[in-house]
Amino acid sequence: MPSSEVNFKIQDEGRLAELGYTQELRREWSLLFAYGLNTGGPGVMTVGWIIVSMFTLIIGACMAEILSSIPTSGGPYFWAYMLAPQHNAPFFAWITGW
Repeated sequence: MPSSEVNFKIQDEGRLAELGYTQELRREWSLLFAYGLNTGGPGVMTVGWIIVSMFTLIIGACMAEILSSIPTSGGPYFWAYMLAPQHNAPFFAWITGW
């Protein structure tokens, strides 16, 4: 670590101590992040992040579809159904679930 970064770190920790706080945010690379940079690099990490995000979105959509089919399982679906006009109630409950 360059000496200027060490000086800033010491100054930051000193200022926090003056204010009565201790430093809680670690400034080191996490093991998982360092492992990803060493084995795949930023390109592989970016593509992996996008792929994992897509799978997370698919799982969330599946869960939303399952829960919206049972409107009495949660308050928002039930109240959207009860408060909407009778001919539009299923649609508004579905929109709330979506």
